[in-house]
Amino acid sequence: MEIGFPGLSLGYLRPVTSTADLSVRLDGNYAYEGIFSTLTLFGGHAEASLRIRLLEIAGISVGVQAGAGVFTYFPIGQLVIGLVLPLGARIGVPLGPTLSAFAGVDLPMWITFGSAASGFTVPVLGTAGLEYFIDRNMAATLRARAGPALNPSGFRFGGPSVPELGIQAGIELRLQ
Repeated sequence: MEIGFPGLSLGYLRPVTSTADLSVRLDGNYAYEGIFSTLTLFGGHAEASLRIRLLEIAGISVGVQAGAGVFTYFPIGQLVIGLVLPLGARIGVPLGPTLSAFAGVDLPMWITFGSAASGFTVPVLGTAGLEYFIDRNMAATLRARAGPALNPSGFRFGGPSVPELGIQAGIELRLQ
């Protein structure tokens, strides 16, 4: 579970092999896909993704992630529906026995349908975070990502590039 900007997230992660994880995430947002603006737009987001660890040397790991999902937002007098196609790459580094950090690039692309501003958006976000393992089955997390969203579709935000931001803190539980 994570809370912050742009909303509240609940997720489930399951290992499928020793180097791959499958995750499912549900979000309730109050900002349109993390676009930083003065508009408060409520909506929901559901996504499944596959994370693959490509390389691990001396505890340092490199991985990629790809997924697919849907979202909907409810501005006054409109309904915006979209398809989400996130891609990403990360490097993880252990900072101690109970603390690790990561940095990477995310491309949480989306396509909107059925609105006056339908189209394709490509956010290019730098991302970083920390994970503190409280015990074997619980971790506290802090994650931030920011960058431009190119050609923002779904609403009129006033330009070909607008800032996108996400800052969330959370708790991860390992269910056995």
